[in-house]
Amino acid sequence: MSLRIEEWDIDELCDANSEFPDDIYASLPALPPELQSLTVAFSYMSDTCAILKLGTLPPSLQYLEVSIPASDCWGLVDLHGLPESLRVLRIKEGMSPAKLVALPPRLQVLELDYIWNKQLPPLPQSLRKFSIGCRGYKLSLPDLPPALEDLSLQNYRGPLPELPSRLKRLGVHDCDVQFPPVLPASLHSVCSSFYDDSELQLPGFRHACRGLWVRIGEEGEASSERGFALAQQL
Repeated sequence: MSLRIEEWDIDELCDANSEFPDDIYASLPALPPELQSLTVAFSYMSDTCAILKLGTLPPSLQYLEVSIPASDCWGLVDLHGLPESLRVLRIKEGMSPAKLVALPPRLQVLELDYIWNKQLPPLPQSLRKFSIGCRGYKLSLPDLPPALEDLSLQNYRGPLPELPSRLKRLGVHDCDVQFPPVLPASLHSVCSSFYDDSELQLPGFRHACRGLWVRIGEEGEASSERGFALAQQL
């Protein structure tokens, strides 16, 4: 069972008596106990901050996405008490996580667009895709789990964690990081928007096109276009 709350206009929830009167506080209604997928998308809001409290989520929930599409506004979503059943968590397009003290143990996909300067919790061992926007984040990232295959970093200025041996795709967008001298043998492609093409030298990789490096060899040479498409999805 899936539920999509789209173009949620909650301007009427502004609290004039609040310390921050332009802030908007919203809570989800009671959700069906059998719900497996939940998507919440706020409509465009001007000069406001949306603060969403999820409350108690169904124990069967596997997919959760919260965003403010096509907006210059920003918001917070309270992620305290995520259900252990969750497999995919996407907090994106202007929304930032708050009270993210623990991640579900079976989580496979984690996408966080805006992270404030608070230490992230340990990543679950089951995680296979991790995408994070680190604008304003000055701390080190947690250790990467061994099952991780897809890693995308944006605006990250800290040390690059040890890359898992199963990693297939790596994206570093507007990041200032030092690559290790030897990249995992499983890695197919590296996408970077920070380095000039002439600056970045990756042993075992060749520059395929702007911002994309693919592994030299039969697989990398034959799949440069496929690698570029995959890198665009990071």
